[in-house]
Amino acid sequence: MDRRSKALTGISVSSSFGLEIGPLANPFVRRTDGRILYADHATTDELRRKYIGHGWDTNSIVEVDIVLSDQPLRDHLKDIRVDYIVASHVIEHVPDLVSWLIELGEVLRPGGMVSLVIPDKRYCFDAKRPVSTTGELVEAFLTKRRTPMVRQVFDFWACYCQVDCADM
Repeated sequence: MDRRSKALTGISVSSSFGLEIGPLANPFVRRTDGRILYADHATTDELRRKYIGHGWDTNSIVEVDIVLSDQPLRDHLKDIRVDYIVASHVIEHVPDLVSWLIELGEVLRPGGMVSLVIPDKRYCFDAKRPVSTTGELVEAFLTKRRTPMVRQVFDFWACYCQVDCADM
């Protein structure tokens, strides 16, 4: 089973209404597949500028419908509810994991599904980065953190490394 099929297991994309967070240029669900909204941390134009020089065609970045901000997701969607949410390689960038998961639940219809594709840090640039602690998760939740702390950004860059998966 390929990556897309695994991520969408149990979801009828063609007959459902979904939200994909952080699709960039490689969404799991294309607009031709079914009703989908795309959300990201920046506008399409901002993302295209940000990823210039990263080795792929920035024109293939999808048109973003919702620019995530300091507002909860429900404020962006108003009364709209979705049948499913897909987010690939997003959860590790969320400053307040607990509140984010609550926000996802608030915009799901009853019986809806959340599909998260989570990278294995042993095989990516986070290999040398410390694992988050439960205390850090609790602190982020209690302070309602919407942006990463300075130490988190510093640790990201200080521990960033290239990983050869074949060597692992």
